[in-house]
Amino acid sequence: MDPNNLTLDGPRPRTAIAAAMTEDRFEITLPSGAKAQILRHAKGKHIRMASRMAAAFGQKDDLAVDYGLIAVKALYNGKPLTIEDVDELPQADVFELLMYVNEKKRAPDSAASDASAD
Repeated sequence: MDPNNLTLDGPRPRTAIAAAMTEDRFEITLPSGAKAQILRHAKGKHIRMASRMAAAFGQKDDLAVDYGLIAVKALYNGKPLTIEDVDELPQADVFELLMYVNEKKRAPDSAASDASAD
């Protein structure tokens, strides 16, 4: 069974995988040269899913939830991630992804729309 298709309730329905892949995302180039597609408008459910992922692997620290957020909100070179995948990414990529998933950096095109709203 593919670990990317698992949830706490068992296998993830194919429709949920398809929906996650087509949600509104923006793309960045990471320091390693890899491409990441990051969810543009995250919701509370994404935080809850990240928390559940961390708990499912016996992790209770904040960093584990952050890694879960990367796994929930980002695709890496077009592919979904698990917490274990994030563990294996280059450090500079992880730091960059953390900045975006925790919204300390914004989508490249959102800065222009924020300025026009003033």
